[in-house]
Amino acid sequence: MEEQPITNPIEPTNENDSVSKTASNANIFDAVSVVAAIGGAVASLVTQQVAVVAFPLALSVGVHVLNRRQSINALQQHFENRVLAQNLHIVKTEEKLLALEQTLGQFKQETWLALEVQQQDHNKANQELSEEINQLQKQTSTLEEFTQSIESKEQQLTAVVEELRQLENYSQALRAEPSAAEVHYQRGVSHQRLGDKLGAIEDYSDAIRLDSKYAQAYHSRGILYAELGKRKLAVDDLRTASKLYFEQGDIDSYQKARDLGKEFYDLRDVMEEQVTVNAENITEPSDSPTENKGKAKFKPLSSVSVERLFA
Repeated sequence: MEEQPITNPIEPTNENDSVSKTASNANIFDAVSVVAAIGGAVASLVTQQVAVVAFPLALSVGVHVLNRRQSINALQQHFENRVLAQNLHIVKTEEKLLALEQTLGQFKQETWLALEVQQQDHNKANQELSEEINQLQKQTSTLEEFTQSIESKEQQLTAVVEELRQLENYSQALRAEPSAAEVHYQRGVSHQRLGDKLGAIEDYSDAIRLDSKYAQAYHSRGILYAELGKRKLAVDDLRTASKLYFEQGDIDSYQKARDLGKEFYDLRDVMEEQVTVNAENITEPSDSPTENKGKAKFKPLSSVSVERLFA
């Protein structure tokens, strides 16, 4: 809303001009009455008649009274006009103040709404930024884990390459001296580390063939037999290894091979007993549900991991 300039009620108007004209006329009438009075006085002195002076005086008084009354009416009208103008100015000022208050209220409302929208946008931006930071942290963590995995695989690959190199060295040594039992055993260890159990068993068997008292070869081959499920061969090798350890004075290795063979032998007995019990519980299928009620159902044996036994 465009503000209107507030006029000064004290500034002169047409009414002021009218009052000025009335005052000027009053001054003229006053001058005329004074001249008439002086003229009457002079005439009375010349004529020596009182009546001659009385008329100009009466006329002067009448003109003066009339002049004062007109001046009072003009001043009263001027005052009333000034009061009316002042009241109009007050009304206009109040209207402008009311319009300013309304404009200010609307501005405050619009400002608060704009601030609220800005705050919401700011909160939303902060939330999105926090989510992006969390996502970046997750990606960084995933990248670190992936890097660690790569490093671990690289180390494993390095170990495999090194083991293959050792395996090739042992093979070259055996080509030069095939009867070296120790080299056969070490190559069997390399095969075992690389996961080639059958190749390791073959080298361990060659080492035993060349040296029948090679306790470590019996021990290692027994462990691999156990991992392959050949429990009887495993128990036999572990017993032979414990006997040779004892004869060689290696009591610690003797105790380990003995305990391992005994534990696995007991496990073999339990497994064989379980197989017998399950075989006895196998029944022919029946069409009647009541006939099968209460009878044991055959369940296939789950594979038994023996890695923990030889850790």
